[in-house]
Amino acid sequence: MGQRHVIPRTTSDDTAYTSHDLVRMMSDDIAYTSREGTPIESTKPSPCVDRTETMSPRDERRDARTELDRTTDDETRVGFLGSLVPTGLAYRALTCSLEAPDRIVVGRQTPFRFHVRNRLPTSVVLDLPTSRPWGWTIDDLPEAGVGRFDPPEASSQLAFGPRERRTFTGHWDGQVRERANGRDRWSPVPGDRELIVYLAVNDWRERGVYTAQTVRIEHA
Repeated sequence: MGQRHVIPRTTSDDTAYTSHDLVRMMSDDIAYTSREGTPIESTKPSPCVDRTETMSPRDERRDARTELDRTTDDETRVGFLGSLVPTGLAYRALTCSLEAPDRIVVGRQTPFRFHVRNRLPTSVVLDLPTSRPWGWTIDDLPEAGVGRFDPPEASSQLAFGPRERRTFTGHWDGQVRERANGRDRWSPVPGDRELIVYLAVNDWRERGVYTAQTVRIEHA
């Protein structure tokens, strides 16, 4: 028989959640939100908690591309509970979605939003290899080739509170950075491009904590 994980409730009673309980709650959540396509936020009895974080556009802060402008309180209610959720279950509890335009005009900074929601009634904590919580690529080119500073190699953690949804916002103007003759230049890339956003954990593709969308790049 496999190990039985027990996670204390975040309420004041003395009962506890088992891994089986949490998996069932996620299944119930999926079934509930699938009825008539009703959004989670407008129907779930336990409302999710929204949090928004922004990655600065290239033209605003060229030397601080991974710095996040936090627009809400960053203190997640985690305590010791998050670390008790098994790693595999923690990743399964997260749903990722991307809010991006179908087209981007070259030279026009356009925002896109990466939503990540914790479906569990308890918090989860993810281990990160660096201080960067998320990232994005254009046709597998990280941040469209932006000359960003490298985050410290020291590991960090990313926490999601009970039913919390975090929103990470980035910007792109339909151009990629190229290096030629010792100089950098920004070149437009018209046509269909694949935008991928992900949580910056090890093996993020295998863990499924990413989402993608095709975006058409056009000249004005």
